[in-house]
This record gives sequence, structure tokens and C-alpha cells, in this order.
Amino acid sequence: NPSHWGIDNLAATLSLKALNNDSLNVAIRRFSFNEQNGFELKSMSVKAIANNHSLNIKDFHIEFPQSYLKMDSAEIRYDSLPSLLQLIPYTIYKGEMKGKLNTTDFSTILPLLQYFTEPFDFRFAFKGNGGNLECPVFYLTDKKHLDLSAKMSVSDWNNPDSTYLHGQLSKLHVSRTGIPYLINNLVGKPVPILERMGTIDFKGLVKGQLKDLRFDGLLQTEAGSIKSNITMHRDQENFRSYSGSLASLDLNVGLLMADDKKFGMADFNIELQGFHYRDKYPETSIKGIVSSLDFNDYRYENITLDGLYKNGGFNGALVLDDENINLAINGIFNPTLRMPTYNLEAVVNHLRPNELHLSDKYVDSDISMKLTADFTGRSIDDLKGFILLDSLKLNAPDDQAYFLDNLTIIADSNKEGKDIRIESPFMNASIQGNFSLQNLPNCIMHTMEQYLPSLVDEKHLSHITSNDIHFDIRVENTELFEKVLHIPVQMHMPSTLKGYFNDKDNSLRVEGFFPQLTYKGTRYESGNFFCESMPDQINCQVRGGMLMKSGAMLNLALDAHAHEDQLTTQLNWGNNTDVTYGGKVKTITRFSRLENSDFPIRADVEILPTSMVLNDTLWHIQPSHIAVDS
Repeated sequence: NPSHWGIDNLAATLSLKALNNDSLNVAIRRFSFNEQNGFELKSMSVKAIANNHSLNIKDFHIEFPQSYLKMDSAEIRYDSLPSLLQLIPYTIYKGEMKGKLNTTDFSTILPLLQYFTEPFDFRFAFKGNGGNLECPVFYLTDKKHLDLSAKMSVSDWNNPDSTYLHGQLSKLHVSRTGIPYLINNLVGKPVPILERMGTIDFKGLVKGQLKDLRFDGLLQTEAGSIKSNITMHRDQENFRSYSGSLASLDLNVGLLMADDKKFGMADFNIELQGFHYRDKYPETSIKGIVSSLDFNDYRYENITLDGLYKNGGFNGALVLDDENINLAINGIFNPTLRMPTYNLEAVVNHLRPNELHLSDKYVDSDISMKLTADFTGRSIDDLKGFILLDSLKLNAPDDQAYFLDNLTIIADSNKEGKDIRIESPFMNASIQGNFSLQNLPNCIMHTMEQYLPSLVDEKHLSHITSNDIHFDIRVENTELFEKVLHIPVQMHMPSTLKGYFNDKDNSLRVEGFFPQLTYKGTRYESGNFFCESMPDQINCQVRGGMLMKSGAMLNLALDAHAHEDQLTTQLNWGNNTDVTYGGKVKTITRFSRLENSDFPIRADVEILPTSMVLNDTLWHIQPSHIAVDS
């Protein structure tokens, strides 16, 4: 701010040899000053000789503490002094300047420059007539990080409505260490994706009027090359927008993302129309082709993109036409809104996860489906709308084919609470109440802390919210789990799981009924699960039968009670064969926490005396104690 300047130690020596109506001969032999904020002009000198037809400047030299500018001569020719002031076409000028700039000399004026430690050498020459200027030489380097060579011409530079630029950047080289050096000094913090580019070389061309200025260039980096053709448009209200294309045949996305295990090379050509910023978000029409993109060691091909990016959201279509997946997504989504919005339709055909290296469980198989989504929400806790999965089809060998007609997830909420429903031929479920599914595990741990405090880590007790949830789940069959998700479970009869949880009064009740199921080849029958909290303890029971390979049924019953850091369990078992196996084992486990220990929980297990029958033989078990603290 010039109004804050304070000049000190001002010194000047001026020599005026001639001053009349048609001639001037003046020399500034010395000019220097200090400014109160730290800026210092050590010296400036120049000679100027002028008459009615020419102005000659010689020995121009300006010096700062660590910088200097030098121009041996500059010449301006004109018909008369008025033509010099008006820069008519007959006014001719030329000159050349060189020097060394250490940006720390100007940091008080431009604080952004204070962190640059390497000085820049520069040289540029100029010539022209009237409003036409040509700069055939421009050179800038710090001999370590940056090397730039360019030339430029400007027509009618004194008339912005008709100004025409033509510039050529013949060389811009930034060394491997130059990117972090420039970024840290200009931005103040690292930008990893730019630093991973390594050495950068750029050549380009700029031409056109200021209202339609075109930039063409080729950027070459250690991560590949990018070709750009961009036009900047400016209307009468000085509003700027950009259109053009960005293309690459060999961009190493894995290097840029620092994840070469997932990503590889990309070949793309993207067109942008009307790119500009509005309300802090970019806005543009996007159309392009990604000819290939490597992901998970597979090369996806033929990806097309066509849509409008506006206000932080996208409205358009994405199509992937690969031999191992055909995907079409059409719709609109905007994750930046206060309540993000999604309205999409996706069609998937011939998805072969094994060939795409997404999974090794779908050999010689392919999946097709249609997905429709229309919902709002930042997370599952404020989701409102629906997601419909339609006509899921798995083509697979060895009787592993599967078809699901539909699956719908519906979420709604009002002042009375939330309502989430799942509807499908194989499963129906409802979840109702006031709850946070994201925070529900922490709230359950908070309830368990009332009974077994030593087992609950304090980190699970943070961000506790109020939950009052009722749920009812009925599974008709598990063919989807078995064939599509490859979970080795089969349900031969419908199973149910229902209950409620209210952490305000520490009330919990869960009951499940699993009549017949097979898991990993073992058949289970008459399975029951029941868990309920009481004011002073929590009780759980598990009942069921396991079919042995011999055909006999082994009946199991487990009872557990927890309170005041003590867990009491009793396991009963027995069979129904001629040879008897049966008995019970009862234990009491007391938990405590150890301070300053790598294993902070200690468990003292007391096994109570009991008897059991093995192969028709009675065995007596004596009382014993087990301590676990490491």
C-alpha cells in the first residue's frame, strides 16, 4: 500500500546538459533510497538524449541489494513529439534488457516471493511500431529449478478491443526438485500429485484476440504427456469461460495416484465447453472418450462421458463398452448440496468379475442387472428415497446360475422417527425408530459397559447418540448368499431375527429362530438365540442341534449371564445314540483392566466341578483356575 510507505536516505544526482524546444540531454547519475518496510533501491542511473524525431536511452542500470537490471540502449523514432505520445504507427522503438532478480529484494512489496532463495537470470529484447510490439527473445532461468524460453508479438496492444496476441513458448523445463520448490514457495504446502509428475517440459502456442484467446500446448512429464487445445472466451461484461480439449495417450495414473498396484496407464480425449467458475464451483459441459484405463491389472476400454458439471453436481451419462463389462449410467447426482441428491439409473450386462480381477469366485460366470436410485442424504442415517435392484441374473456353470426378480430398499423419515424397509423374494426386513446406524455399534458397546466395563475400550464410548430401534428380519432362502456372495450357508426353512434396543434405559432384546440350515457342509436344526438385558445383568441363550457325520444329532445349549465384570457360562450337550456323550461345563470369568500393560485386560477363569459322559464312561472334572493376562 503506497500510502504506508516511508522513504528514507533519499539521494539523487541529476545532470541536465540541454533542455530547449527541440532537444533534451539529461543523465541521472545516481538515485537511491530506503523504504521503512525493508525495500531498498541501491542505485539507478540512465542517460537520455531526445529531439523532435528520436529518443535514445543509454546505460540504463538499476540495482537492488541482490538484483540488477541493465539495458545498454533503447531507441524510439517518431515524426514529432505528439506522435510519440499517441504511439501512431510511425513511432518505432527497440531495445534489450537483461539482469538478475533475487525475489527476496521485493518480498516487502510482494510477500509471496519471500521464500524463493535462488536468483533468476533473465533477458528479453523488444521492437515495434505504434501499438505493435514484438518480443523475439525472452529468457528466464534460476539454473537449478526452472528454465524458460519464449517469444511473443502483440498487435494493437493499446486498443484492448482489437489487441491480438501471438506467442510461442519454445521451452519450459522444471526439474524434478523444481516442482516441490515452486509449489512450497507459491502455495505454502505440498501438492503431492504435482510433485509426482517429476521433471516437466512444456511447449505451447497462444494466439488470438483477448476475447477469444487460444492456447495449444504439449505437457511432458515422467507420468506421461498431455496435449491441450484451450480457448478462453470473454464477453462484453468481462465474463470468462474456457472451451477445448485435453488428451493423452500414455498418462500413468498409478504414478500420479501413488498406487501402481490398482492403477496403470490411461488413454483419453476429453472436451470441455463453457468451463467457468460460478459460486465457487466449476461449471462445464463435458464430453469425451477414455479409450483405455488400467485398474486392478486389467485394461478397461471404450469409456464415453457426456454431461454437464454444474454447482458441484453432474447430470449426464457414462457408458463403458468393454468385452468383460457393459455399463450404462444415466442421471444426476450432486454430493455438494446441504442434502446430497442422487437420481440415477444403471444397467450392467456381461459383468465378468474374474476376468476383471475384481474377484476369483466367478470363473466362467457373468452378471447382469438394472439399478435405479432416487434418494437424498449425506449418509445412511439421513437417507430418504429408494434403491431398486431389478433382474439380477448370474450365469454360471454347475447349477450355480441364479436370478433375482427384484430387491427394493426404501428409506423414509419424519418427526416420529425413521423407517427403513427391505423387500425382496428372499428377504424382508424393517428397521424403525430414532437411531443412527453409524453410531449404533458404539451405543451397544456403551450398554455392554454397564455389565462388562473392563472389556469396553473408552474410544467406543465417544460420540454416543440416543438410539431407540426396533427391527424385524425374515429370510426365506439364502440362495443369493450362496451363489452370488459365495457365503457357504443354506437355509432349508425360513429364519427370523427380531428385537429392539434402547440405550436410554439400557434395554436390549434380540431373538432369532433358525429351524434348519447348513453352514460349510454341516447341518444345524432347531436353532434359537435369545438375549435380553436386565437392570443388573444381561442374559443370553443359544440352543440348537448339530447333525454329525454318523447321522446322530448332537444337542447344544449355552447359557451366559454378565454383570459387574463377571461372565458366567454353562454349556450343556448330549446326543441321541446308543453310545452316550453328554455333560456340562460351567465357568465363571472375572475381568479387570491392567494399567501400563501391552495387554490391558486380565481374565481369571474359574472352571467349576462337573461330570460328563464320554462313550458311556463317566468322567469327573475337578475345579481349576486359568489366568490370562498376556
